[in-house]
Amino acid sequence: MTLYAVGLNHDLATTEVREAFVLDGDAIEDLYGSLALSSGAEVVLLSTCNRTEAIIHGQEGDKAAVLAALEAQSGHPWPERHAFSYEDEAAIRHVFGVASGLRSLVIGDAQILHQSKEAYRHAVGAETVGPVLHRLMHEAFHVAKRVRTETGLAQGAASVSSLAVAVARARVPGGSLDGHRVLLLGAGQMGRAALSALSTFELGHLAISNRSAARARIAAEHHGGAVVEWDERHRAIGASDIVLVASGASAPVVHAEQLPERAADDPALVIDIAVPRNVDRSVDELPGYTVLDLDTLNREVEATAAARRSAVPEAEAIVEQSLAEYVTWFFHQQALQPTIQAIRSTFDAIRKQEIERHAHRIPKVARADVERLTRSIMQKLLAVPVVRLKATDPESLDFVRGVKALATIFSQPGYPLEPDFSAMPLSGTEPREELSDPSASVPMSSRSSPEAPARCPFGHDVRPSVPSDPLPVDAHRNARQ
Repeated sequence: MTLYAVGLNHDLATTEVREAFVLDGDAIEDLYGSLALSSGAEVVLLSTCNRTEAIIHGQEGDKAAVLAALEAQSGHPWPERHAFSYEDEAAIRHVFGVASGLRSLVIGDAQILHQSKEAYRHAVGAETVGPVLHRLMHEAFHVAKRVRTETGLAQGAASVSSLAVAVARARVPGGSLDGHRVLLLGAGQMGRAALSALSTFELGHLAISNRSAARARIAAEHHGGAVVEWDERHRAIGASDIVLVASGASAPVVHAEQLPERAADDPALVIDIAVPRNVDRSVDELPGYTVLDLDTLNREVEATAAARRSAVPEAEAIVEQSLAEYVTWFFHQQALQPTIQAIRSTFDAIRKQEIERHAHRIPKVARADVERLTRSIMQKLLAVPVVRLKATDPESLDFVRGVKALATIFSQPGYPLEPDFSAMPLSGTEPREELSDPSASVPMSSRSSPEAPARCPFGHDVRPSVPSDPLPVDAHRNARQ
């Protein structure tokens, strides 16, 4: 199996291309439900205003199946020339970079970490995540935390919402929003982030409108604004200087023909930070209205982003370090799992054989209890050696010898077991140096033939289980240490 990261983002695809493939929560749920992947394949879907991508651990056919599902969901062919596709180490590096904000429109964007956690949570709920992606995503969250706390990448950086506010400030005379009339359409996550960014100004008037009036009232009470009924939004736009649009609707909610006329000396700046765009394109052609979308913000943010790039090398170094650690873990699991499975298979065969041999002495009503009791005893007998085996330094010769010895002792005749240690990062062989040179990368699938572990590495055999609420991440990490 191979790790893939495929998708569209703001670097390669225009807003028009991205909005055709954007997925809301219901669409992601439908897509997960429609996928038919090979046994053991895993997938996490992430869709934000700036990216729609899939992280896959599986076969080439699984990648094709995910892209076909995205095409079916959008009704458009997959735009290969606007898309990226990474494998193995490059895919891992991409996932870590995205979670850390290194691949964001606003470098150091904090919002993408929250969005990545939400994407992971949905995938866990859809049961499309297995041991490889469980570990990958948790490692990505840890990398993001390190980047934010150990580098200057997040200094002064925020989100697309705060960027929209900064661009608005730069566009108005005097360089301040103080005294201006501001309207926010959409009180969701991005809208609330915009309200936080606006809180540093002494606005002349703040109004909030949302399809759900209750959510608008909550936001207005928290930030001190007035609520505008959703049906009155066009009138409210006509009375505002700055309009931030983040309704999250799948089609435009601001229409040119419904907007009031404006005088040339009383212009309105409308900033649409939604994908798909929530403002009809013809609004920009109206006298007195100027519309900025994410493509425009991308160009205007370039100067600001340049100042933050000084922290990028340090952040990239953290990504590379974590990438090497993840690859080592991956090899560790690939080598271990067949042996652990062989041991369990052997013990379970003996257990079943003994139950069958003494079945005539066991009343039918007690057989289920005997099954549970013997399985429990077997799991407890195996728990200590399995935990100690997994705790062995994967870069030591003891690890290799131990795995081989266990495989020889416990595997049944004919059991397809011969762990491939040729690519293991043993001490002195320094294979990690390959990771720093992308051109020297060797696909994982060619290094280790066994299938991925059948159980989550955070499972109850050696690690805390993944709960229905898989976060916070730190709890898992601390438990592993």
